[in-house]
Amino acid sequence: MVAPLKKNLVTLSESLKNETLEVSQNIEQRVEEMPLPDQVELGSVRGSLDLIDLHNNKNLFKICPIVGAKSIKCHFPGELLQKAVSGLNHFVKVYGEIHTKGNDQFPYFIQIYDIEVLPEPADIPFLSSLRGFAKGAYSGKSTSEHIIDNRDEW
Repeated sequence: MVAPLKKNLVTLSESLKNETLEVSQNIEQRVEEMPLPDQVELGSVRGSLDLIDLHNNKNLFKICPIVGAKSIKCHFPGELLQKAVSGLNHFVKVYGEIHTKGNDQFPYFIQIYDIEVLPEPADIPFLSSLRGFAKGAYSGKSTSEHIIDNRDEW
């Protein structure tokens, strides 16, 4: 937007209702410094729920994601108070409108629609716990025999 002005003009004067508008050399810098509008997207973020603020029905908390922003301020509706309190000091997944300033890479605010308290890592089973889960699934055949019998040969 500023490039044509920068190329040819040091100062630009344009008549507007008997007033003069002067555009100086630092217009490019001033345009670059203008705040951009927030970008708002629906989505979800996972992180540790910390610092609940319920004073005067603010209903705010801070979520600290594993990667990205150091922390994100979140506002939740009153009906999610129990979920917010139960998620305190746990990992949660929050769903809602994610606000990012201008061209920033990470969000700074989330207007929350729902909160999911995630299970503790110790409560999540390992894949190895499935070993032997379906004994007899191949009518007495071993896995290798079942694969050989059902392989589609070219």
